[in-house]
Amino acid sequence: MISFTKDGDVYFLPLSNKHGLSTKLPDEIFNSDSFSMVVRVKIDWDSMEEDLPGGIIAINGMHTGIKVKKSNHSTGEIGRYIQCDTWIENPNEEAKPLSLSWWVEDPNSVDKQIDKSLGSDYEDIIFVVNKKEKKVKLKVNDNYLEESFTGDMVDYKDAMIWLGCCNGLAICPKEFQWNYSGEILLFGIFLSDVILDDEIENKKIMYNFLNGKKLDSTLVENAVCFSNLKEFNKFKIFDESEHGNHFVKYNEEWI
Repeated sequence: MISFTKDGDVYFLPLSNKHGLSTKLPDEIFNSDSFSMVVRVKIDWDSMEEDLPGGIIAINGMHTGIKVKKSNHSTGEIGRYIQCDTWIENPNEEAKPLSLSWWVEDPNSVDKQIDKSLGSDYEDIIFVVNKKEKKVKLKVNDNYLEESFTGDMVDYKDAMIWLGCCNGLAICPKEFQWNYSGEILLFGIFLSDVILDDEIENKKIMYNFLNGKKLDSTLVENAVCFSNLKEFNKFKIFDESEHGNHFVKYNEEWI
């Protein structure tokens, strides 16, 4: 488990590796039919600033990934949201985000209120972009949403994947870095639609991953990286998939 704060350390993973140490480059997510981001988190809502998103795991630029946000409504009550964004572009149109969200608490609606089926204060979040089906999917605990799209994802060739923010680069203004406040207990990035895989395998693949059980061999093979965040040091988070994609703690001097 790693704790993140709005002014604390964040981690990044380059899409390519100039030293050839990765056996499955992260930029393969843009060439595969699908990719998934999976996290288990404990969100520190009290430490979050209103109307300022917090990125749990995201590709920077036009930020695609999982984030959280709380907003102050006209009633004076606070809404708390778990959201995934995917930036899509169509020919002759400006790129637009496709956003799906569940709310932990919204004073104006209960239609998409999260059922706390885990009976705990952490959330299991799965975000999927299935380019073959042209669908974006979001699952929070046992709550599920999907939406279809046309077009393609924007080009992220010069981007990085971030853990604990949406863009930690020093050149990015602080108000747009969108740091996350809370704990990340585990995470994984996979070159498949793990929600669809779960349906085929009777929902045991993700259950095993999220609960430290024996991992499905296909899930491991399709992994870009994953970690239960028990093996890390002051420089990096070790990739347990053995594909060599270790998230590194961001330091401007190292870029």
